[in-house]
Amino acid sequence: MKIFGLGILLIMATFQLMGCAHVLNREATLAQWRKEADDTRAKCADCTLQWDLAQQWVRERCKTGIKEVTDSLIETNPPGDYSRACIVRKRPTEDGQYTIDLELKCRFAEGCMESNVLTTRKAFNQYVNKGNAEPTNDPPVAANPQQPSKPPEPSKETVKPANNPSKEPPDNIKKEIRAKCASDFPSDYAQQAECVKRQEAGWMELNH
Repeated sequence: MKIFGLGILLIMATFQLMGCAHVLNREATLAQWRKEADDTRAKCADCTLQWDLAQQWVRERCKTGIKEVTDSLIETNPPGDYSRACIVRKRPTEDGQYTIDLELKCRFAEGCMESNVLTTRKAFNQYVNKGNAEPTNDPPVAANPQQPSKPPEPSKETVKPANNPSKEPPDNIKKEIRAKCASDFPSDYAQQAECVKRQEAGWMELNH
């Protein structure tokens, strides 16, 4: 009986250590994502193009509709059951430039799970940073004197957000969503399912 009891204690201790390792690994991942989201945010002096891109992203990704646009604020209407509200702010920095930051608001707490928000912020930053691309300084090509020069063809390249091409959240986001919903509703499986559905719908709304 003593050996059996020791075995149970060892099994319980093993599961506790595994749980602690999972929590530590999750926190390390979130810390890295926070750093990436902060480091990649748009920074500009003349932010005309970046601000236009930010408005374009909000119109395409934030389904509640734009409520207000100024030279330093883009705000949508309040969040719905499956739609997150978006707020973009342009803030001055000490070196005379500006940063452009995205904030998300949700009707339900699980809709703004941190891993989901950080993924969306990074996608927004990549989209807005398209406006920081350096212009090319290639010399003009001389026209052939025997033939009239042709006007340049319009570029077919369009600015697209760097999002996951899949229609569903990636596996790591799904895992975070399921874990968070199970923690919020440990004994109510119907609420867990609704929580997962709401979270995944919110992720797909802003990332596709």
